[in-house]
Amino acid sequence: MRVDPARKRAEYIDRMEGLMAGLDAIIADPSGVEDIQVRAVNSMVSAVRMCYRMVVDVDVERLEVELERLKEENGRAAEARGELGYEVEG
Repeated sequence: MRVDPARKRAEYIDRMEGLMAGLDAIIADPSGVEDIQVRAVNSMVSAVRMCYRMVVDVDVERLEVELERLKEENGRAAEARGELGYEVEG
């Protein structure tokens, strides 16, 4: 399975922007219920923390894509050298 980190990052950013905009509307509502606004602030803090983790997750996915690319290139290089692609266990 190939992961497209750029597409996934854009998808997550869009989703988080929508989520944060909704939370911000609740927080900023002058006629809002204070208890609900406090819960929205807590959710906003969680969302910000999630953003930091997402960066890490997307970076891991980017590295996974790079690993797959390296494996493919290594396989092609081995074929070019005439290697059969298996090892004999002794």
